[in-house]
Amino acid sequence: MSTLVLLVLVLAGLLLILAGLWLSRRGRTTASTVAAAGGPGEAQASATSEAVEDLVNQRLAAIPEFAGTRVDFGTAADGSLEIWIGDKRYTSVAEIEDPRIRQTVQDAVAAYNR
Repeated sequence: MSTLVLLVLVLAGLLLILAGLWLSRRGRTTASTVAAAGGPGEAQASATSEAVEDLVNQRLAAIPEFAGTRVDFGTAADGSLEIWIGDKRYTSVAEIEDPRIRQTVQDAVAAYNR
């Protein structure tokens, strides 16, 4: 598969995730709201985002260096996507510092869109 096609699939997937997050914004909480309320550390996100999150975490669990690493997709107060890796928050996949985790997220989005 060409790089351009893969890039288009990844971007389309991210747009779908963002649209799902925006549509599901009402009634959802952010990671900071849940933490402030003393609830579990899981940020709420759309069903699509949660499905991609599960794929990412399954793939990371198969990589020995990332076996204990958890990625959490959530919805920010403004409805945008939040990606939590440990206690570090990212607002886009491109911001993820570790290229292996970033690639894993991109691959999971592409797999979800197939």
